[in-house]
Amino acid sequence: MRIDDFGERLRPVGVFYVDVHPARWREDGSLEFLLLRRLSTDAAVPMPGEWQTVSGKLVQGERISDAFARQVHAKTGSWPSQLFKFRNVAQFYDDNYDTVMLVPNAVAIMPPGPVELDETLHDQFVWLPCADALETLIYPTQRWAVETAAKLLSLGDDGKTYAREGQVELTALA
Repeated sequence: MRIDDFGERLRPVGVFYVDVHPARWREDGSLEFLLLRRLSTDAAVPMPGEWQTVSGKLVQGERISDAFARQVHAKTGSWPSQLFKFRNVAQFYDDNYDTVMLVPNAVAIMPPGPVELDETLHDQFVWLPCADALETLIYPTQRWAVETAAKLLSLGDDGKTYAREGQVELTALA
C-alpha cells in the first residue's frame, strides 16, 4: 500500500510547541530545575494550578532553537546562559486539532538572578532538585526530559555533543 492510498485518512503532524527545562547547578554539583505553576485563578488559562517546565508556542517562521531561548525569556525574565537540545522529540495527540504534535525539547542552563514570572500565565515558581521535580511534574514527557537532562549533563562534555547515552543525546546550541 502506498501513502497516496490513505488519502483523507492521513492526519496532520505539527510542531507548534517547544518545551524547555530551565536548570541551574547547585553547590553539590547536581542540577535543580525551575518549575512554574499555571495560573490557578483564571478559568481561561489551560491546565490551571498544574506545575510544569517552560512550554510555549512557536511564532510563524521562527527557528526552533530561537523559540527555546525566547520562551525561557518570556516566562522567566532571563535569557539562558546555555541551551542544549535533545535529539529526541516528545509527541502527543491533540484532539482539539486532531493532530499529532511533535514537541522539541531543550535544557536551559540559567544564570544566577531572580525569576520574573509572566503573571498572565503563572502565579508561582520553585527551584527543585531532580527527584523533587520528578514527583511534582504531571506530564510524563517533562519528567523524562528532566530526569534525562540531569543524568546526561552529569556525564561531561565531549565537544559539540554534550552527552549521549544510547539514542538519547544533548547537543549544545550556539
